[in-house]
Amino acid sequence: MVGKWDDLLAFPNVPVHTHLLPNGNVLFWGRRDHPDGTMDEHECTPQIWDPVRGTFTPTPQPATADGTKVNLFCSGHTFLPDGLLLVTGGHWTDSHGLHQTCTYDWRDNTWTPLPVMNDGRWYPTAITLPDGSALTASGSGSNAQNNTIPQIWDGTGWREVNAKVLSLYPRLIVLPNGRVFVAGTDPDGNMLDADGGIWTAAPNRIHGDRQYAPAIMYAPGKVIFIGGGNDPDSKEPTNAVELIDFNDGDPAWRLGAPMKFRRRQHNATILPNGTVLVTGGTQGPNFNDVDPGSPVHAAEGILIKRF
Repeated sequence: MVGKWDDLLAFPNVPVHTHLLPNGNVLFWGRRDHPDGTMDEHECTPQIWDPVRGTFTPTPQPATADGTKVNLFCSGHTFLPDGLLLVTGGHWTDSHGLHQTCTYDWRDNTWTPLPVMNDGRWYPTAITLPDGSALTASGSGSNAQNNTIPQIWDGTGWREVNAKVLSLYPRLIVLPNGRVFVAGTDPDGNMLDADGGIWTAAPNRIHGDRQYAPAIMYAPGKVIFIGGGNDPDSKEPTNAVELIDFNDGDPAWRLGAPMKFRRRQHNATILPNGTVLVTGGTQGPNFNDVDPGSPVHAAEGILIKRF
């Protein structure tokens, strides 16, 4: 089967952070509201795209409990069991994160501030746990250093778990047994028992640090890590694919078939037929490289043989 792209759509902002809502609409926001303004805006206006009507509607601007507006760029986010979207951290300046947290309710189009975290988080990851609570980890704080103390939101407040130095935007995977596996971006594997807050070692990936690459669980207990990173000499990303199956008695990363294109800052999406669709990214040697020939416009599918 060969896929097909629809016509290009003009969006009111770059959809850096994008969420498919339970009602079929799409919530998104970018780095700044005004493309010719400062790179460090301290407010944002998320938008709702209705793909059926083709309309865009701004939401209220998110703010803290005292009414101070916040910029949700470079935040972490996850849907809670009640359908609310939890957003942790955000942007003050590059590497300087916010300690704000809030939820978005798509049913009445409202943002609600929550108690703040222990420090700022810029590039954190948030993920929902099996008991309905939510874990947020990493992100650089008010001192531009990595926030090493993860926290869990239980619906009323935050509790801390044991400290661990993790990469920015750590690739967190909740395994079928309830443990949280850290797949990257650095190669050192880690596992968290969220109930006890205890960290243990996990299998290390084959390749080194692979920044700006997606990792997803494409089947129960089976994780794929795709592309990313910088070659130490050429500075180019890789097309390598690594897989691990935690259903094995002794799980270990192995190499899968490589992608056709090297990619960094790309996305991976699980399709209904089990294919992992890889879209976007750059194959150039520079961060966010958009020089001619560097952006990868062709999508490709990874059809994984069950192993």
